[in-house]
Amino acid sequence: ESIAFSSTSEAQNQYREVPHCYASMDRKPLQPYHPNATRSRLAVEDAPVPLKNASNIHFNDRFCVHKRRFVTTHQNEYTGGQKDLRSNARIIANDTKIKRFHRES
Repeated sequence: ESIAFSSTSEAQNQYREVPHCYASMDRKPLQPYHPNATRSRLAVEDAPVPLKNASNIHFNDRFCVHKRRFVTTHQNEYTGGQKDLRSNARIIANDTKIKRFHRES
């Protein structure tokens, strides 16, 4: 008498073909409980199919030029003015705020 096994291996269970199932589907196939079962997941929309012969490249407005886009740190920070010898933090902060306002406007 030969004994035939009708069970499947763990690898076969993991890689078997399963029907496309989702939570709100009618007549879902019954299966043993599994926390990540496909029948318990919400339906996922298919990815949009791109149009044939269509470009995915988007160019920005060619007339949009940022005034200070290619300015170096040296050009930003070195103003040629005298060294600030004041030690009052509030006065320095106010002066820096005014300089920054004029630089960015």
